[in-house]
Amino acid sequence: MDTPSPYQGKERYPVSPSARHTVLRSYPSQPEMENAHRQMERGWTHIRPNSVLVAAMGNHWRQGSWNRVLDMVEHTQEQGIYCALSEIQDRCFQPYDALGTMRNEAILTAMGEGFQYLCYIDNDIQPGKDYLLKLLQWQMPITAPFIAEPGTGTKLFGPGSIEVNTGLQRAKWCVLSMLLFNMSVFRGAGVDFWQDAIGADEGYHFTKLHYYGYPLYIDTGVQLEVGGQPLYPLAMNRISSGSMADIQGAAKVYAAKLSGVLGRQGMTLTEPDNLELAASLTEFAHIVKGDREILLQQKIERFVEGPDRRPIDPNSPWVKDGEYAPFLVKAEQAKAAASPAGTLQPAVHGQNPDALAKALAFSGVGNG
Repeated sequence: MDTPSPYQGKERYPVSPSARHTVLRSYPSQPEMENAHRQMERGWTHIRPNSVLVAAMGNHWRQGSWNRVLDMVEHTQEQGIYCALSEIQDRCFQPYDALGTMRNEAILTAMGEGFQYLCYIDNDIQPGKDYLLKLLQWQMPITAPFIAEPGTGTKLFGPGSIEVNTGLQRAKWCVLSMLLFNMSVFRGAGVDFWQDAIGADEGYHFTKLHYYGYPLYIDTGVQLEVGGQPLYPLAMNRISSGSMADIQGAAKVYAAKLSGVLGRQGMTLTEPDNLELAASLTEFAHIVKGDREILLQQKIERFVEGPDRRPIDPNSPWVKDGEYAPFLVKAEQAKAAASPAGTLQPAVHGQNPDALAKALAFSGVGNG
């Protein structure tokens, strides 16, 4: 009768101690160690398992978006996953003309700092605090949430046959409002994967990703709200830019209104007349410039506005100088708790303690 093996039903290890090779890892917290062990059960681990850099394309935040993104980053961090946020500098001269450069800069940042994942986000998204965790759970090369156009309900991905709450679905393309990449994708596709050319749109880039063997998956259980309808720069070539007939018609409108004003008042223009003339000039400019230029001008005006970092709840305890800043408030609270009352704080490496606390908070968003 055979003696039952002590390894029966268990993972087998070399019987001889001389054939066993030790792999030693240390983790800053128990939750992070547990995440690492779960990852090792399914594949290869990482020095910071599931660590993710959330890269915002610019800082043109819509109302509420900054608040919700910070809450998502902090909640992810609280679950034992190292999560950080970086606002990528807006390098566009005209709207959208350097988005590829900005996305490539995010790749270099994430790769240089050793993150396992990179999550691109736009400044108008309204994510739930657990959305990033839900995308991370799939451990896929590329994962995105389910996004529909506000107002119309048009699905902002393809194919359009994919429905909500149907699990993880493979897709051909999607908008880039929120997109999670495993950094291994860019080790194959290259750190300069994204292009700036207006014609290099979502369809083009996802065709390239398919060529490299990286499919896109949509988590249909994560339904992301976005702030407005997307603008596809290539489609703007199909929008009227104003013909010669438009210009001539606008000139006639302007001349008639100006003549009427001068005829009523001689050469003296009152304030109401000035307002009427200004309105006429506005109408003239709109007709001459056409829809495309007007739309671009609206985008430019929005981009030069300051970021909207106001809290969703005006009574939130995490507000600093009118901005939602839990990382700053918590850093200041920690500094105060660690210092006896009335103790003068010495300078650290020549820096003012307040400035140092702020720098530490900005370099480690959500670290607590």
